[in-house]
Amino acid sequence: MARPPETSRLCIATPLSPSRKVNTIPSRQPIATSRLSIATPLTPSKKANITTSIPLIVRQPSDIAAAPRRVFDSTRLPPEVLGEIFLLCTGTTDDALERVNEAIFDNLLTFAPNVSTIITSNPVDSLKDTPWNLSHVCRYWRNVACDIPYLWIRIQADLQRPRPNQQHERLQTQFDRSRDAGLHVYLSFPSMHPHNLPLFTLICSTSHRWQSLALVTRPWLFPLFQSRCSSFPNLVTLYNHPIPIHMQPSFHDAVPLFRNAPRLQNIFIHPSQNRQAFHFPFQNIRCCYVPLSALKGLTDDQWLARIERLWIFADYINRATLHPQRFYSDTLTSLTVTETQLSWGVVILLTSLVLPNIVSLDLRVCSDPLLGDVLIDLINRSRCSLVFLRFEVPSLAPEKMRRLFSLCGGLKELIMTAPIVSKETLECLTVGPVDVPVCLLPALEIMDLRSRRPRKLQCVAEFFKMAHSRTSLERPRDPRVSRLKTLRVNAHIPKLEDVHPDIQMMVRCLAVQEVISLSQHEEKKKTFSYYTDRQGRVLVL
Repeated sequence: MARPPETSRLCIATPLSPSRKVNTIPSRQPIATSRLSIATPLTPSKKANITTSIPLIVRQPSDIAAAPRRVFDSTRLPPEVLGEIFLLCTGTTDDALERVNEAIFDNLLTFAPNVSTIITSNPVDSLKDTPWNLSHVCRYWRNVACDIPYLWIRIQADLQRPRPNQQHERLQTQFDRSRDAGLHVYLSFPSMHPHNLPLFTLICSTSHRWQSLALVTRPWLFPLFQSRCSSFPNLVTLYNHPIPIHMQPSFHDAVPLFRNAPRLQNIFIHPSQNRQAFHFPFQNIRCCYVPLSALKGLTDDQWLARIERLWIFADYINRATLHPQRFYSDTLTSLTVTETQLSWGVVILLTSLVLPNIVSLDLRVCSDPLLGDVLIDLINRSRCSLVFLRFEVPSLAPEKMRRLFSLCGGLKELIMTAPIVSKETLECLTVGPVDVPVCLLPALEIMDLRSRRPRKLQCVAEFFKMAHSRTSLERPRDPRVSRLKTLRVNAHIPKLEDVHPDIQMMVRCLAVQEVISLSQHEEKKKTFSYYTDRQGRVLVL
């Protein structure tokens, strides 16, 4: 019995019916066309195409089966070569670890680096799981990875993590696979619970193998740490990140830290709110980053005996800590001093130093107007030959600036943060005293002029005028500022079309290779003006 038309339409409209509409249902015409094409005899061209395609289709399965053979088989590499590749991937080569250490103690950094993000085996390091991943690829890779001790020397232990038993197993495997190689350890224990003591004891039992240690803990846990560690005969680098606490510890004496570390050369103490003082074996230290609050009882110059690079963070200091006596060091070559609010401690420190061999001096102190005089006295007293100088002062008279630059004849790089508001300030950079019209900084290659309040002054134009006045147009290849290669100014630079043609000519007469504007307002917009020097090179303003 045929279904009424109304029922057919109702079935098509229901959700259970096919989604295809009535007008899109295939008709019999395509089927008839297909049958007709099959019944039609093949043309010669189609026969030729089919004849050509048949061998290709037959050969496809064999090509697919042979494809993996054409891929490079890493198991054919000698284990020595594969091991070197593994070391490069994990960053555990000697060169990689040395570069990390140099980056940490870079005195040119604007701010102190965070120890928890730069140590060789920190928790956020993406390379810390690489040895385990390499050993899970195949049996050959596992055998090679397990046979390389230096692949397992980055130890990361966080006692705050859950499942200490699982972490105990993992660390025990790493200690076994690293054999007798030196270890680079990250150890974090903000608190100590009884269930963490076995893991803590296991880690401390390898202290004789430590080469670098990043320690994140609270000051009152140092005695527990040192009681579990017998000695540190191979420890070279120490990063200490004290955890801030809400109350001061019960003791106020300096903590004796790492007395049994005869090879300790690099100390990095991150500033802390606790301002805890320490005693260090300074007689062997080469590179040191410490807050002033961590230095206790500097009554002699033993802490400067062998230090080559010193970075001091002036956070807080007791007036009785520093004494107005002279500290002499003929080994210190680089000194960096930063501070937050208190600058009188920095002034006392600088007035007590005698550094005859210092070549790099970086003073980022801007709250004390006496810093300019102290800096001049330090250089004059030490009789040093600076190559790099960076200082920041709220004000500095032109005559004092001339005096300062006259003591730095061999200076190659100058970074100066001071009010650049007058022509006299810029004259100090290109001309000496009135009676001796010579260039004060003949060896200068890089100049960085900064001001906390950039004004719409043509500082660069004024500098070019001054330098051009000391340049002989008859001898264009021998200008007064002949060695200057880079000039950076954070002032508002006029656009190219607004610059007078005479200024453009003065720019071309100089040997400057690069001029960069570091304007605080225009730096984000990346709007620059362009000049060209006399050799046709582009100068970016």
